[in-house]
Amino acid sequence: MKFCKSTLALAFLLAVVTDIAAQDLNQAPSPPPLFKCGPGFTTYSVKSLDGAEGEGVRCVMTDHLQTVEGKYLAGVYWYGEGTWDDKTYRHIGCTHNNEGFQSFVTDIFGNGESSHNEVSSLLLTSNDKLRHIRVTGGGWNEEWVREPDGEADNYRSTLNKVTSCGNYLEKASVNPLDGLTSEGNGIRCLKRSPSSSLPDIWYGAGEQDGKPYHHFGFITKGNNMTSGTAADLCNNPESSCRKTAKNGLTITPEMDCWQETQYLITGDWNERWNGSKEYDCKIILQY
Repeated sequence: MKFCKSTLALAFLLAVVTDIAAQDLNQAPSPPPLFKCGPGFTTYSVKSLDGAEGEGVRCVMTDHLQTVEGKYLAGVYWYGEGTWDDKTYRHIGCTHNNEGFQSFVTDIFGNGESSHNEVSSLLLTSNDKLRHIRVTGGGWNEEWVREPDGEADNYRSTLNKVTSCGNYLEKASVNPLDGLTSEGNGIRCLKRSPSSSLPDIWYGAGEQDGKPYHHFGFITKGNNMTSGTAADLCNNPESSCRKTAKNGLTITPEMDCWQETQYLITGDWNERWNGSKEYDCKIILQY
C-alpha cells in the first residue's frame, strides 16, 4: 500500500513539473531592454520629419561645441541605430570645425543591416540648448529629442553583433598590449579620409576577459599630440559599461606612406589597431 501511495505521489509530482516546463516553453522570451547609451553619452530618441515610421537612438558626445554661420552645430559626435519603415540601420557620424566645417555620417554594414550609405552634407541645428536637435541635408530630415533619464523612448535594439564594417569604413583588427585576453582580437570600424593619417571617429566591438563590449569614440587632433575619447554603449546589461577620461587615449600612427594603417593606442587603453587600407600621403613638391 505504501508503494502504491509513493508511486501516485511521484506520478503527480512529475505531472506538475512537466506542466510547469511546458508553460515555460510556451512563454515568449523577454524583449530586449530599452536602449541606454550609458554614462559617456547624452541619449536622444529620434523621429522622422518626413513621415517615416520607426524608432531609433542617438548616443551623442560633444567636444569644442560651437556654431558655424551662427546656427550650424560643430563638435557633435554620435553613434546611431534604429529602423525606418522596417529597414534597419547602424551608423557613426560627426560634425566638427577642425580644418573648416565638416560633417558626415557613415553606415556600418554587413551584419544584417539594410542601409549602406554615406552622407557628407549634414546640418545640425538647435534652438533650445540641445534639448532638441534638427538634422537636415543629404536626404535627412529628422529630430533628436534628449532623454533626461538616459533611456531611449520605445526603442529596443535587435541588431546583430558587428563583424563587418561595410565599404565606407576601414576595418581594423585589435591586438591588446596589456595582458588582457581578447576573443577574436575585436574589431574597429574607422572613418578616415584617404589622405589623413588619423581617423576622426570609430566604432569598436569585441570581447575582453570574457565580457562583450561595444563602444564609440572620436579623435581630437592637436599640434603636438593626438588624443581620443571613447565610451561603451551600455544597452546590454551583460556588456562592459566603461568610458575613458576626456582625451584619455593617445593615438600614434605607426605606418609610412602607402602602407596599411597601424595605430598604437596608449593611456587609458593599451592596444594596437591594424588597418586594412593604405595610407596615401600628401606629397608637396618644392622647387
